[in-house]
Amino acid sequence: MFKNLLKISFRNLLKNKAHTFINVIGLSLGISAAIVIYRVIDFDTSFDNYHSDSGRIYRLVVDATENGTLTKMSGTCYPVGENFKVDFNETELISIVDNNINNPVISFERNNEQIKIEEPKYSSAFVQPDYFKIFNFDFLIGNPDNPFPTIKTVVLSRSYAEKYFLDYKSAVGKVIRFDSDLELTVSAVIEDLPKNTDLPFGILISFDLGEKDKRGWDDWMSSSSAVQFFVKAKKNVSYNQFSENVADYINDHKGENPDDFKVLLQPLNEMHFD
Repeated sequence: MFKNLLKISFRNLLKNKAHTFINVIGLSLGISAAIVIYRVIDFDTSFDNYHSDSGRIYRLVVDATENGTLTKMSGTCYPVGENFKVDFNETELISIVDNNINNPVISFERNNEQIKIEEPKYSSAFVQPDYFKIFNFDFLIGNPDNPFPTIKTVVLSRSYAEKYFLDYKSAVGKVIRFDSDLELTVSAVIEDLPKNTDLPFGILISFDLGEKDKRGWDDWMSSSSAVQFFVKAKKNVSYNQFSENVADYINDHKGENPDDFKVLLQPLNEMHFD
């Protein structure tokens, strides 16, 4: 019975070749489009979800109302992170991610040859040790509990270590010069980051550079979208209560400035879309 129905259907398809061709093409395009849309949505919604405690990680952002105009800022001011962990008991870890950098020029020596390479803006960032505890990294060489054993050290991803020194295993202990200003010693090498991250930095520099080369400023009213802080909350901390507690953190330090600066906790899984 089924075999006869199949024969009849096949004959009808052959009799109406143009109609069959249009339907088959339409069905193929529809299935292909659905697969592509699914893959795009699946990729975009996966950003930074691979971190084991992503549900407890937040970026500090600011709603600034200045002269009656609301401005939403993804960054904050440098002083925010200095005492945040002490001031808010809900905080387990905090780290700055300071990408307030133009395209850096990396200089290094390889096989007795001096080499300079200009890297893209989002290749590098200054971070603190807790950055490697807030987010998950696979350390190929080096100590994840002490990624910056001294000031002026740098953690490289495998790709950058191989780009500069050919063999990533020989990178630790080597020196690179960052923008002709900083001489940095490689202290560790991590595995390359996946594509689905909004923190793609492969050159991670110790934020602690010593007093002479200290980064940032002490002004609570001066901020940059490239100076961001990421917080990992303690387990079982109420998001709503934590948010309420941090809201006036900048306002409490702004002095006589009449503008309003509301600090917000942006969940990590919302960052890619906002």
